[in-house]
Amino acid sequence: AENLLYTVRREKKMGAIDTTGNEVIACLYDQINPQDTDFIDVVTNKKHGLYSIKESREIIAPLYDQSFQFEGEFAIVQQNKKYGAIDKTGKVIVPFRFTNDD
Repeated sequence: AENLLYTVRREKKMGAIDTTGNEVIACLYDQINPQDTDFIDVVTNKKHGLYSIKESREIIAPLYDQSFQFEGEFAIVQQNKKYGAIDKTGKVIVPFRFTNDD
């Protein structure tokens, strides 16, 4: 299978290896959750970020209260109980000023 990864744990941190045992994602995270064939939700101190499998790097630092997925070029994210939107570089496109009550 393409991009087949296995989660591994070292010293209470998680990462991932490929089918040949090469470390693909360093064991730096409290939790990792594959989303699809391109992205992995990475969690540190209960904050979510995004790792790109294609780019082999963390593209969004773990700063957000909940996991998120991109719909096209943007993702709705939550920070300090308020919602906003970011692009795939992590740039804030819509400021964090909206709540579920808005």
